Amino acid sequence: MVRSISGVAAGIAAGVALQSLLGYLINLAFPMTADLWDRQAVAEAFVELPVAGALLGIVTYFLAAALAAYVGGRVGGSRRAGWIAAGAIVAFALTLAIVYPEPAWAQFGGLLAALLGGLAGGHIAIPRTGPSAGPAEGAANGG
Repeated sequence: MVRSISGVAAGIAAGVALQSLLGYLINLAFPMTADLWDRQAVAEAFVELPVAGALLGIVTYFLAAALAAYVGGRVGGSRRAGWIAAGAIVAFALTLAIVYPEPAWAQFGGLLAALLGGLAGGHIAIPRTGPSAGPAEGAANGG
């Protein structure tokens, strides 16, 4: 139980750290000059943001969730710990989609990318072994 909780915490920390770092780098490449507390100014800034900047933002959700699931799964010893950590990144993406007035395609893309990243990272962290990996082994691995 302690191992699982440690895995979830480590996965969330790793995912948030990567998301923050990549978001900072994207902001350096594509600066947003709007006041983040002014929803109208943020909406106008997103319209002016190059598509590459928004797409890179979506990629960061995938990478952050994949890393969270991988670290959570490896440290926690189960896919479930990794998926819970990735779920925190998905919740983060959902919160930002609600708070910031991004275009709908960017909101949906961010959520989908986080979900797919979490799924991929969880499977990479604790792979199924051999062709005989059935439901009993999947349950033993937390998935």
